[in-house]
Amino acid sequence: MNFVDIVSRTRKSHIRQPEDRACPDQYLGSLSTLEELLRVQNWEGVTREPVSQRPSSPAFIVVLESPHKDEYEGTPGPAKGATGRAIARWLRDVVGAIDGNADYSVIVVNAVQYQCSLGCITSKHRDTLFKAVWESSGEADFRKRLAGVHREGDIVICCCTKGRTNPPLREMVFKAIKATLPEARVLTRYHPASWWRNRNLRAPVDWHLSAWNVNGPSNQTQSS
Repeated sequence: MNFVDIVSRTRKSHIRQPEDRACPDQYLGSLSTLEELLRVQNWEGVTREPVSQRPSSPAFIVVLESPHKDEYEGTPGPAKGATGRAIARWLRDVVGAIDGNADYSVIVVNAVQYQCSLGCITSKHRDTLFKAVWESSGEADFRKRLAGVHREGDIVICCCTKGRTNPPLREMVFKAIKATLPEARVLTRYHPASWWRNRNLRAPVDWHLSAWNVNGPSNQTQSS
């Protein structure tokens, strides 16, 4: 995939040189470790490792849409800044009671590893570029990466934003997850940036697995 070429074809008026580094999928540590780092160091000192370094224990695989500004501060990495702090602060509440007190690892995966926002406000470029990448080789790339990351016992949490595309970004990503891992346990949640709202800590009826299938959403889905 040549992201710069896709940007040139899709956003001809964009002047700034696009960020051409892929933001890698990463293992961030156990959820309890991230919670403690947030409490003691405000999320500083997170040890980021390639997903190949994950332990054999089950993991939460948090799927986001594409990296934005914070993810390119220093070495690229997913869920930096406020998004990472939200995952550490609220992921346990978002997921709910699962498997007693099991301490899951946390892995963060971007459906598209390139900065579709081009560092601008997300409404300007992100959705158009995400769809262009997805329809090029982005979906195939995501499915290959996801299949390589997932292990039996993992729980995939689709937290992609809706966006302004038709179909919505999260529908495209959710369908790819289900097509790749039809037997996996998949939860659907709002993007971590919105978890500070109590109503978004658990999946609402219109954004829940029971309202979706690999053919798309049911008629219950609404704006969010």
